[in-house]
Amino acid sequence: MRGLARPLSVFAVAVALLALGGGVAAAGISSIRKPTHAVACVNGAGSLVLAQNGTCGAGLARVSLALTTVRGARGPAGPRGTTGATGPAGHNGSPGPQGPAGSQGPQGPQGAAGSAGISSYSASIAVPGSTSTTPATVTLATIGPFTITGACYTSSGTTVVAETLFSTSQDHAAYDVIGYPGHGDFNVSAGSLPIGVAAQGSPGSPAVVSHEPMFIDSPDGSVKVNLFDNVAAYLGSAGGATVPACSWSGNYYAN
Repeated sequence: MRGLARPLSVFAVAVALLALGGGVAAAGISSIRKPTHAVACVNGAGSLVLAQNGTCGAGLARVSLALTTVRGARGPAGPRGTTGATGPAGHNGSPGPQGPAGSQGPQGPQGAAGSAGISSYSASIAVPGSTSTTPATVTLATIGPFTITGACYTSSGTTVVAETLFSTSQDHAAYDVIGYPGHGDFNVSAGSLPIGVAAQGSPGSPAVVSHEPMFIDSPDGSVKVNLFDNVAAYLGSAGGATVPACSWSGNYYAN
């Protein structure tokens, strides 16, 4: 449409009045449904002219103008603003209540039992004592409250006796010598008791005795001993040796 004869405000008024059927007060527009078309007056030159009381005068053509509220395309987003400053750190909250104790875990496997302690002894006496009441002695082992002793003495002529004895420093100990009489309760007052039989030999005629296991236990059971003992008189004298008169060797297991 070519050059308008009236300002845009005139066009707006004309369109508004024609769209409302003429004579409707502008104040009532908000209560009426928005129109989709409007009637306007156009002169011979193609310019819009103001309608008179809602009608087109002589020489004016009546035209229908479509009204639209379609939005145009959205413009591009503007640049992102700068990041704001970091705020101050908040205060730590108070600790929460302690949680309940967890259930007990399963018991671990039992470790292997330790091996028993193994000890040994070896001793000799060169010259025997003159009588059984005055023997030459040697301490072979001390195991807890128990003492193992070797005794060597002359019995008659050139015959020598070699024996192994044991004693205790605690009353009501227990003992048992396998294969020989004597066992049970054992007190300090009993003194030294023999382990099995003695070995009796002379120069050129040695004697060796191997004692079967002996068991001794302390009164509270904290010391348990298995003892294996060997005793000899004039060991090696058959080959010409003159000493020792008595000799011992042995080993024991103690817990």
